[in-house]
Amino acid sequence: MSVHRAIIRIDEELCNGCGACLPSCAEGALRIENGKLRLIADKLCDGLGACLGSCPRGALSLELREAAPFEDPAASVCPSARPASGEAAARGAWPIKLALVPPDAPFLQGADIFLTADCAPGACTSFHARRGGSGPLLLCCPRLEDRQTMTQRLAALIRAANPASFIITRMEVPCCGIPELLAAARREAGSDIPVSVVMLDRSGNEIRALQPLRDKPASDI
Repeated sequence: MSVHRAIIRIDEELCNGCGACLPSCAEGALRIENGKLRLIADKLCDGLGACLGSCPRGALSLELREAAPFEDPAASVCPSARPASGEAAARGAWPIKLALVPPDAPFLQGADIFLTADCAPGACTSFHARRGGSGPLLLCCPRLEDRQTMTQRLAALIRAANPASFIITRMEVPCCGIPELLAAARREAGSDIPVSVVMLDRSGNEIRALQPLRDKPASDI
């Protein structure tokens, strides 16, 4: 079955395969093949044009034509789990919510994972430059997310990905209990994976430098 709807059009003469548009396609409908951008399948394109403004050469536009109905892939795997490009690739992976990343995602395998409070990058404008490293960044918030679910997900990640280490960035506020949750996840997974913690104040200043995790409540770390 096909429907008449808007869908992305790629001008191959203008496209140079830079990949700048890939992160803006939340559905994962685009990829680079043989140096050119390709639409993987009509059903993956929602026709909203979120990628249009990201092309520096103006190679993308929308056209009305017969195409397969849009099928939202978000119900299965978050497209943010795909390898990133550009500046994000230099950081190891596109910044992603812990709740969305598959525990066995390839970019987590044996990695130094930066487990970070949601608000830390916003509070510290130089966050990415200061943290250094190229490991994947996972964002979470113990205040807004279910703690038991977070612990179980971290334990599953430890078992599936066998990461080299975790580097936690937490805020000084009492509700930021990421170290406590990761300590519980390590116990559940039977792992002694190295973990270090950095604490930031509400202005994004580092008030406690990198230090090993002790299996104590987060308020003591």
